[in-house]
Amino acid sequence: MGITGSFMNTAGGFVGLQSTVSVVAGLIMVFMGLSITGFGGLTNFMEKHNNCLLSAVKVVLDGSSVWRYYPLGLLLGFLPCGLSYSIYFASAATGNMLHGMWLAFCFGMGTIPGLLFFGVAVNYIGAKARGLVYRTGGLVVIAMGIYFIFRERLFHL
Repeated sequence: MGITGSFMNTAGGFVGLQSTVSVVAGLIMVFMGLSITGFGGLTNFMEKHNNCLLSAVKVVLDGSSVWRYYPLGLLLGFLPCGLSYSIYFASAATGNMLHGMWLAFCFGMGTIPGLLFFGVAVNYIGAKARGLVYRTGGLVVIAMGIYFIFRERLFHL
């Protein structure tokens, strides 16, 4: 995604639209965050229409080779998840392969403790907490989207 953003920034630089990728990514992140919090329908639509992807995952899991985990990881990366998609867009908006990889890596590492903690906590607290945590994540995605929309202005003051 960082390479994609780098290409977009380079191409955009030729026509004077270098910050377009960042603004578009921010808008998509805000929209997905609104959807996660319950004010939109894109995430629900994507989550309902993933049967083909899950069928492909089952086929890969039926294999016996240790190399099956690579295509499995690629397939699971396309599972509809508003938080993951927002990081994909944010990685592209960095405009740099290494920065995009670092952002996605930090997001992945940062989710491990949170997912483990909230998984255990929700098990004890109940299903009501799961919805609250999910909606709170949507608010974080909205905040990140707003940051990506306005970061060019913030750094050029």
